[in-house]
Amino acid sequence: MKKTISQSKTSHESGFVLLFSLVVSAIIFLVGAGIFSLSFKELLTSTISQESQKSIFAADSGVECALSADTNDQVFDGDQHQFTCFGNNINTSFDSTGVYVFNLAFDNSTCSVVHVDINDEEKVTIIAQGYNKCTGDQPVLTYPGIAERVYRVTFLRTN
Repeated sequence: MKKTISQSKTSHESGFVLLFSLVVSAIIFLVGAGIFSLSFKELLTSTISQESQKSIFAADSGVECALSADTNDQVFDGDQHQFTCFGNNINTSFDSTGVYVFNLAFDNSTCSVVHVDINDEEKVTIIAQGYNKCTGDQPVLTYPGIAERVYRVTFLRTN
């Protein structure tokens, strides 16, 4: 009769071990899934931040080119519509509102679209749109991860 009782305890204890191992496995799985989810979100945030930085640098470079062309080369004062920036020959044109427009392409597949508006009071407004994904000097607006950053600089010319 003792054997029957001890067999009953062994059978009962092995069921408890199985249940305990399932609970421990589920806890380990949930902790691992949480860590994976957190890591994946951090990776996405890092990538978005990197792409945003690219477009910020493109916009800043566009502003710097326009400032250099205005102050050093006086491109926006007359009939001259060509200047050099970052080793590239840049041609300006007018849009429908009479604003100078030019595009810049950079080696890392970024670009900038720059608008330079000069009014009668010699107030200069430069708007540079930087993009993180471009083909040549044109942004790829259909790219799902496109990032656009805009810099606007306004100043008065002094003679």
